[in-house]
Amino acid sequence: MSQMQDDSTSSKKNKTDTSQTIYHEAQGVDVPQEGETPHNATNASRPSPAPTEHKTLYGHLYQWSKAGREYLLKRFPLLLPSAILTLLGFKQLPQSIPLLDFAKEHQVASPIIGAVLVVLFVGAMIISFMPEPKPGSDSNGPKPNTSWRVRPWMIATGMSTTSFVLSSTLLIIVLIRPAWCPTTLCLAPQPLIYGPHDANLEVHFTSIQTPAYVLTQDPSHYTLRSHNLPTSDDQRSIGALRIDEQKSSFPYIVALKIQNLRSEGFSMIIEDVALVVKQIPETPNTLNVWSQPPSLLYQSGNLYSVNYGGQDVNAVLHAIYVHLPLGHVQLHPVETDSLYLQIVPRVKIATDLRFSMQITYRIANEAQEHTFTPPYVFEVVFAKASNWHSFHLEHGQLVKDQ
Repeated sequence: MSQMQDDSTSSKKNKTDTSQTIYHEAQGVDVPQEGETPHNATNASRPSPAPTEHKTLYGHLYQWSKAGREYLLKRFPLLLPSAILTLLGFKQLPQSIPLLDFAKEHQVASPIIGAVLVVLFVGAMIISFMPEPKPGSDSNGPKPNTSWRVRPWMIATGMSTTSFVLSSTLLIIVLIRPAWCPTTLCLAPQPLIYGPHDANLEVHFTSIQTPAYVLTQDPSHYTLRSHNLPTSDDQRSIGALRIDEQKSSFPYIVALKIQNLRSEGFSMIIEDVALVVKQIPETPNTLNVWSQPPSLLYQSGNLYSVNYGGQDVNAVLHAIYVHLPLGHVQLHPVETDSLYLQIVPRVKIATDLRFSMQITYRIANEAQEHTFTPPYVFEVVFAKASNWHSFHLEHGQLVKDQ
């Protein structure tokens, strides 16, 4: 009886196993045979290999930046007491600092190297405070977290911003040129030279002021259309002045522009302005002049006055600073100013005078004086009514005054 029950139970079990086998085969699943070890059981019994780590460039940068930050945090408590003791006077400053000596010897390269180092330091500090990257692995391990790939944009933004700030700061320093900025980096402005000069002073002719001009040719040759009339801005124009009048309405003045060519340092002091007699030609008996009141009057500013009393050739006549007889004109580095020389005739006969100017100056911190004579030769004729024949301009032609 029991054997019949066992056979019935075995038959039911075989039917159940057969139905499960048919179902799994229909689903495409391999069914292990009797006595065969399942494939999944074999794999589960073996330990999975450890994932292979691939450290990226960002990982290396993060590691180095974090190590540098930790090093600074460890060293800072040691530097702080030393700085406090130095400020309180218990510790002396070092007599020689190699870094400062290098900066003095390389005044152009030092700011550039310093700017690069600051950019690298700021970039490293930014990276060290960012989240630590997760290690990567091979294809058999878990997928690496790719969210950190956005962080290089933050690094690039931080470093570019720092570079912009540093470069803008250097540009502002170069443009402003503060006193502490080295001359190699902050180049001093170089003056524009237009006229004759020596190593320190430039003298440029501006114009002459005269009540009349001498006509060296036949008056009929001068016309407004031909543009050959004497002008105040032509150094070759010859001035004319009456000496038999009580006071001339317009004195004879030579206007110059002077400039200190030194780009830095102390001011330049004009010690003396003098007239040098070059020639005394014979005065013509008939002096044709074109009476033309000056358009510009030089009655103020750095006006010097000199009296001419008939001195001979090579005589040096020192002028007086009209507005401050004991004072001096000063020019700061690269400064430009005007200088006027007025000639007052002290002669009783008609005289033709050709002269040049001589300027003596010195640098404020030096005792040595320098003398510069610009290569300009001016001419003025002092005449009387007996040989004075005046003309005026009418309809573009010179017409003699009645």
